[in-house]
Amino acid sequence: MNLNGRLDADEAVEYIHSKGAAYSKGTLARYRSIGRGPKFWRVGARVYYQEADIDAWLVSISQRCQRSSEYRGQEAA
Repeated sequence: MNLNGRLDADEAVEYIHSKGAAYSKGTLARYRSIGRGPKFWRVGARVYYQEADIDAWLVSISQRCQRSSEYRGQEAA
C-alpha cells in the first residue's frame, strides 16, 4: 500500500484479482478514460485507488450483471 492506504494501479489489479475478477491494468486505464471504473485519484502522473472504492465498483458490476440476467429471463417467459 502507498500514500495513506491507497493502492497504485499495479496493486489495484492484484487486489481485483484477489477478489476473483479478471481486469488488467490496461482495462482500468481505459475505464478511467471513459468514467466507467472505480473511483481513483491522480497524484502527478500516478493513479491511486482505495480498496473500499474497488469493492463498491465490483459490487455494482455484479448487481448490473444480475439485473441483466433477470431481465433476459423475463423476456424468455
